[in-house]
Amino acid sequence: MESYILRNDQVHLEVNPGVLTFRATHLPTNTKWFEDPWDAAAGELTIRSEDGEVATANLSKGKYMDVYQQGDSLLLSYRGFNTMRGYLPTAHVEVRLRLHEQGAGFDVIVENLRLPSKWNFESLTYPVRFGALRTHVDEGYLVLPSQGGALVPTHMVKLSGSDFWLWDDEFFDPNLGERATGPYGDIMPWAGMQLGNVGLMAVLGTPFDALFKRVINYNRQGSFNAKREKTPYPQIAAISPHWLSTRGEFGYPRAVSYYMLSGSYVQMAQTYRHIARAQGLLKTWDERIAENPNVERLIGAPAFCLYGGYPHYANYEPLQFTWDDVTHIVKDMRNDLKLERARVTVWGGFSKQPYKSYPWDERKGPVEKLKGLVDLANDAGYVFGFYQNWSPMLEQEDYWDLNLLLCTSRGAVSASRWGRVCPSQYLPLCKEAMEHILRDVKLESIFVDCTTPPPPRECYHPGHSISREEDIKHRLALFEYLRSLNLIVGSEAFKAWAAGACDYLENTSTQFHQPMYLKNHRAPLINLVFHGATELYAHANRGYTFMKDEPFPVKFLMDLAYAQPPVVTCSLYEYQGIRPFLRLGNEIVGAFCRAVGKKQMTDHELLGPDMRVHRTTLEDVRVTVNTSLMEFEDDQGRLLPPLSYIIEGVDGIPAQAAFKQFCHIEPF
Repeated sequence: MESYILRNDQVHLEVNPGVLTFRATHLPTNTKWFEDPWDAAAGELTIRSEDGEVATANLSKGKYMDVYQQGDSLLLSYRGFNTMRGYLPTAHVEVRLRLHEQGAGFDVIVENLRLPSKWNFESLTYPVRFGALRTHVDEGYLVLPSQGGALVPTHMVKLSGSDFWLWDDEFFDPNLGERATGPYGDIMPWAGMQLGNVGLMAVLGTPFDALFKRVINYNRQGSFNAKREKTPYPQIAAISPHWLSTRGEFGYPRAVSYYMLSGSYVQMAQTYRHIARAQGLLKTWDERIAENPNVERLIGAPAFCLYGGYPHYANYEPLQFTWDDVTHIVKDMRNDLKLERARVTVWGGFSKQPYKSYPWDERKGPVEKLKGLVDLANDAGYVFGFYQNWSPMLEQEDYWDLNLLLCTSRGAVSASRWGRVCPSQYLPLCKEAMEHILRDVKLESIFVDCTTPPPPRECYHPGHSISREEDIKHRLALFEYLRSLNLIVGSEAFKAWAAGACDYLENTSTQFHQPMYLKNHRAPLINLVFHGATELYAHANRGYTFMKDEPFPVKFLMDLAYAQPPVVTCSLYEYQGIRPFLRLGNEIVGAFCRAVGKKQMTDHELLGPDMRVHRTTLEDVRVTVNTSLMEFEDDQGRLLPPLSYIIEGVDGIPAQAAFKQFCHIEPF
């Protein structure tokens, strides 16, 4: 049987007529991307019966498979599938392949999916494991926009002893080796596989009912342990679009675009920057400032979060503060620490926990003192606001409201207490609170927690049933309402869908509790796309403290490499101890970020034997940081000591410096 081919001067796409898998060649470099190396499958279909039985099918084992040439595209037809629940003769999937008119790329569109009666669509992974990299064979890596962004090499790497064994062990863990995106979803709707100097980038064109399934240098051994057998499958790394049902149905065509790009993960990020701009997700600083001049204060502003036990408790005595205490801190930051800019978020001050908040906690002082505090911070040029959140419903409070709950298809509520309220209810709850809050004080900023982290979700509550796409629309409506109040708006976790609606977003650095494969080879994928358009910060729980994951010098240097302002989170009793970190972070990292705030991040490299040296280019500025404990010699013959940086192109701050007291003790 002859293969079916689509071809132009950039791409050769070839369909195997026997199983309807396909392979692609990047013609300028002759780089080839092959079909699924495990099951020779085009896709994997999962369906559920009305009785709850689950059945799966390998599309390439369908009884009837046909290819139709239709103009400049191919239509692939898969029909009649054998499953563990029997033969399904009328099950039918149709997929269209189409080359891009310009550039090296092609589209994969799942146009139709029909099932027999009594069966509902659950998910479809298509194309499954296309372009997979062979572990320890291919010189390549996965590009994963998760957390701040990570690369997962498929070749031999050099890492310190403990890092290496934890990293390598994860690849043989069936809970990590083959899995869908984590609980927070992907931060951007794309991922990639790099092979040599050419990358294969997948961008979801229909991202709401979708995610990426990943194979992380895995070999399926977990499926054979119970049988005491060795896996016959090779160790591979792959990403696959995974299409979810919309309320139990296929609903609409699903699309993914593949781009073949010479270069590295940087070119993938730059490609998505153009896509995000065209979709209205990327808004420049000048555009934001034209809408709200106060937003300019954000650029390079260190984040200071004063935590008072809220939202975990409204009245947690050990961490209490008064409005006088916060006033003292703001004055100290402005007059003694000399912070010309700051983003100050107060985690506390209300008498009720989210989803409620108002009225103010009277123990902190009269409203007149609160007004004076807010006016003082605004006059200092700070971005000052309070923690707000309309998504939780906490069981320790007495306002459990069944009418607000997000319900799953089985009638359960969210397992996370921080996401129990349906997004359709956020806006009315917000309006009720903000009416009172803005009547009392002249706030210019607000931080909305927990609203961006969850992936799109469905709600089956009979009073406010929503799809995943409607979920995101409701969340965006909340942000747009807050912006209409002329507030600077920020939220907890970066998501591309929120980047245009929020002036700042957090969680652009990998957190301490994440797997090693997301931490060992980090790349600033968010910043490569959105720097110069949205102020980006590490998460509030990853501030400049000693208590979690990486030490302060590494966090400081990584913020320089990512060109993102410092983050300091503390309670009142810790403030005096944290002041030196805030001062140094502002004088170096903050000043650097203010200098490059409007610039695009144009390049990034991982250097050194263990890739712990980051070199970042922001148009005409370059910063190199050495986060390792070894000396590094750069391409100009300059020696970077351990835990050091070199900045080129920015005046007014030390051009190079190193931490010298990291391992030092003195008697007292």
